[in-house]
Amino acid sequence: MKIEDKTPYLGENGEIDILGRLQGTLKYGLTWYNRLQGQAAVIAIMEKQLSNSYTLLRNVTLPNTEINLPLVLVGPQGVSLINVTPEHGVYRARDDEWGTMVGDRFVPAGINQVQRTLTFQRVLQVYLDRQGFKGTVVVDSILMAADPGMHIESTRPAVRIVMSDALERFAASMAQGRMVLNAPAVNDVVQSILVGRQHRPAPGAAAVQPAPNAEDGSAFEVYTPGRPDAQNSPAPSAESLDFSFDDSAGDDQPQGDAGAGQSQSPAAAANPARPPAARPAARKQGPFGLTTTQLLVLVGLVLLWLCIMVAGLAYVYFNLP
Repeated sequence: MKIEDKTPYLGENGEIDILGRLQGTLKYGLTWYNRLQGQAAVIAIMEKQLSNSYTLLRNVTLPNTEINLPLVLVGPQGVSLINVTPEHGVYRARDDEWGTMVGDRFVPAGINQVQRTLTFQRVLQVYLDRQGFKGTVVVDSILMAADPGMHIESTRPAVRIVMSDALERFAASMAQGRMVLNAPAVNDVVQSILVGRQHRPAPGAAAVQPAPNAEDGSAFEVYTPGRPDAQNSPAPSAESLDFSFDDSAGDDQPQGDAGAGQSQSPAAAANPARPPAARPAARKQGPFGLTTTQLLVLVGLVLLWLCIMVAGLAYVYFNLP
């Protein structure tokens, strides 16, 4: 299995140092590093079962957007969006509901992993549809448990549930499924997710200039196989897709991935070709690549640690016999 790892703050040795963990936690939430560890455990098992005809995209950001997807498996059997949860305990998945068992009562969890998985799947499906794969590629949604101490009771779940002790069987079943994509199509989907699908003009046809992107002047055009004269449209932006996967909103619950994404406004629906509004300028970064807010939080933590150390030393000093 080929792996394209786009995890932020990942060093050349494949690990994240202390500073990277701190930056990632401040940006993506307290459970960010635990999710990465869960992903690593799942990848280690799948890597042994799947051949190089499969490509796994890890923590990839869709081109021209700020939408981050956890795991995307692309192979002859199609495209699967995999959301790995590192939680442990007893949970229940019923339709699109997700909760934990407290005694004999079902209590909704603070983070709905089922709806989270569905929204990841839906935004990837919308993206691929707009990249020219509509009707040919259907994205499957999978929720995986990385911790052996997690048990999920499922009743008609809205997503496929795979527990840790069934990961090997899942990978083996993928290789035995019906083939829907050949090798060039698999590569086409992978490149579309990584860099966008560039327009391919017909031989002898005049090249069409892509519409510039509002931010950096670049754009990717969508084409449909067999239709070189199809109308070109820019790759979807985060605003046009109406999704935001910023895990800093409520720790592991981003502004739109814990539940259904927001619907487009009537004006946007009436004029889909309208270019998306430019996003606000990126926040300025200071030393070590930290933003001002992250630096303030770091300084606050250091000061708190110093106060605790001083208080501890004073307590020991004044209580010596």
